[in-house]
Amino acid sequence: MTWSHHLKTFLQLKGISVANYNMGCNFSITAAMRLMVQYDLHILAIQEHTPWNRTLSDPELNCIQHTCDKWGFLVTISKLQITIIDKQMAACFRGANTNEDGQIMQSRLEFSHHQFVNFIALYGIPHSANTPKCPSPTENDEDSHMSKMEYIQRQLRHCIIKAIPNNELVYVYGDLQDTPDSSKLFHYGSCQIPKQLLGIAQLCDSMGFKCTIY
Repeated sequence: MTWSHHLKTFLQLKGISVANYNMGCNFSITAAMRLMVQYDLHILAIQEHTPWNRTLSDPELNCIQHTCDKWGFLVTISKLQITIIDKQMAACFRGANTNEDGQIMQSRLEFSHHQFVNFIALYGIPHSANTPKCPSPTENDEDSHMSKMEYIQRQLRHCIIKAIPNNELVYVYGDLQDTPDSSKLFHYGSCQIPKQLLGIAQLCDSMGFKCTIY
């Protein structure tokens, strides 16, 4: 994913390459940084760095932070996601916000004077083709997949609406847990996860976002 503008700042000339990687509970900070260097990535969002039932220990957190500091990377760590930003972005970085244990991680960059771009990394709620489109009355709404999906959708909408009045750019990426359409561009083999009415892809569609993939 890249973007550019007519003004001659670093970000506008070079653009930003963004990626996400679900590491399946097999996270390594050195492997993550190696991927960034290999593929010339400026921002990398990592999902499932550890199992859902385990949190990173203080020594693990310190090791990740120390390694990133040593090599000049900015890192934001949450329970469900980690975002790593290349040191070239440090002068443009204007902060990160984390919601819902890191299922939404928003990084804000200033690409020109008072002009901002938001990269929102998401880790969607897993669901299947048989997941209903609204919570069942027999389920506890707090624990149901649908109520969680609705919450993520609501929080994402809030992030987008907050950026619109200031003409800020917004990019949404990550492990969305659904696909924009049925084409082979967005899934491999038979593992397609269909678009859900309360999913992330549906919200982006409804708010006029354009889907791109490289």
